[in-house]
Amino acid sequence: MTRPDENKRLGLHRLFTHSRTLLAGWTAIVGALFVADYVHIERLQYKLARTEAHANFNKDQAIRFWSAGHGGVYVPATSRTPPNPFLSHVTERDLTTDSGRTLTLMNPAYMLRQMMTDYQNLFGIRAHITSLKYFRPETMPDAWERSALAAFERGETEVSELTDMEGEPHLRLMRPMLVKKGCLKCHAEQGYKPGDIRGGVSVAMPMSRYAGNRRQTLKMHFAALGILWLLGAAGIIVTTRRLQTHIKDRDSARAAHTRDLRAANAELTRADRLKDEFLANMSHELRTPLTSILGMSEALLEQSCGPLNDRQVKSLRTVEGSGRHLLNLINDILDLSRISAGKMELRTGRVSVEEICRVSLRMVTEMARKKGQRITCENAGGCDFLTADMPRLKQILVNLLTNAVKFTPEGGEIG
Repeated sequence: MTRPDENKRLGLHRLFTHSRTLLAGWTAIVGALFVADYVHIERLQYKLARTEAHANFNKDQAIRFWSAGHGGVYVPATSRTPPNPFLSHVTERDLTTDSGRTLTLMNPAYMLRQMMTDYQNLFGIRAHITSLKYFRPETMPDAWERSALAAFERGETEVSELTDMEGEPHLRLMRPMLVKKGCLKCHAEQGYKPGDIRGGVSVAMPMSRYAGNRRQTLKMHFAALGILWLLGAAGIIVTTRRLQTHIKDRDSARAAHTRDLRAANAELTRADRLKDEFLANMSHELRTPLTSILGMSEALLEQSCGPLNDRQVKSLRTVEGSGRHLLNLINDILDLSRISAGKMELRTGRVSVEEICRVSLRMVTEMARKKGQRITCENAGGCDFLTADMPRLKQILVNLLTNAVKFTPEGGEIG
């Protein structure tokens, strides 16, 4: 059986264990929320980069379609923009103005390549026109672009992937470049027809452009979730301390109640001891005169003081029987005290049915005679002897006979 202080220690230990488990669970939940936010932000950054890549591709396509719709653009011939040798078959590839300036024709692809180079230098976004049937070295596809062009041949309309370029993460997106009617001016000799896939335009978006925004967003989410975690942890800690105080108060109340119970039990034990002492003293004081009465009755019955008539003998025997009955009552009171103290013992033995009936009837015969009643006793069961505690069995019979005499009308018969 555990002691109160051990129960208190175990209760507090269980409380702290549950609190730590709850705090760990709360931390896991907030951590899972942060991971979910991190994944969501990563996907959002990818979606933004993809949207911007589409915008750049559409911008390049619009410029190419505009230039193709006008049959190309004439610009001054310079070292950066020399006449295109692949357009030597085009009539009026080169023109000279009245002022003597030399102009050269830039087809849509030529013009777009220069614009892509300038755009990359200005904004860091790389775009590239390429084809499996390339003529210029600068239009040669790399390994990723070659794989995308092969996918277009199989019917794909777009290829995108997060990959590294020059050691930096990039989102690469590529769409096919379809032949328009205006493209045939420069590419008809290659055998293309309107609607054919002439190549593709790839866009490489550096993800570092989004790194700052991603870090800032993650910081904000981390701070918000950190505050949420602190609030939850504070609630768990405050609740734990309140429960700790409640447990201590409850255990203190239990300890006080236990002390009160022990004091009450001690008082009851003392009262029982005093009661036993009182009953023992009382029985001793009552037995002394009863012993004298019984001794005197026996002496008279033995005719030590002279002969007695029948009435005197009968009266003396009644006195003797009543005295012994009173002595048995005193013994019963002592037995009652022994029962309450858990010390009661039965004194069983062989008891004569005829004798116990005779003795019990003698105790109530005088009471019945005064009411004009007659008591008879028959052994209907035919049992001559019993195993019983004779004094207690006799007391039961006397009580039953006394009640019978008391509640039977005068002149009746009791059997």
